[in-house]
Amino acid sequence: MDQLLSALRSHPRQQDFISAGKQKDQLVRSLIPLYLARSLDAELEVTSGTTSRFWGELGVTYAAPNAAKALRLHGGYAQDTQKGKAITARGVQYVEEMLSRFGNTASDT
Repeated sequence: MDQLLSALRSHPRQQDFISAGKQKDQLVRSLIPLYLARSLDAELEVTSGTTSRFWGELGVTYAAPNAAKALRLHGGYAQDTQKGKAITARGVQYVEEMLSRFGNTASDT
């Protein structure tokens, strides 16, 4: 958990991630921790429980079953690995599109 929060705090778009996570879009809430985890060197296990605790640390209530369900219902955005879920290229694109709605440093859409 500390690694994910550290990755968020050191990311230049920290506030955009938090703003996106406060929206009612359960898919983006589920993908943001996976997005941050992909930049970490360590093999970090990201489960629905990790996702729930991550958002809880940021003051956003997000139950673990909702995180798991969002990824199940939206196939292709994450894939199963030995260490839980990992974000796919499609998931990365989705998160970046959502971030572009919240920041001044948005890329062209």
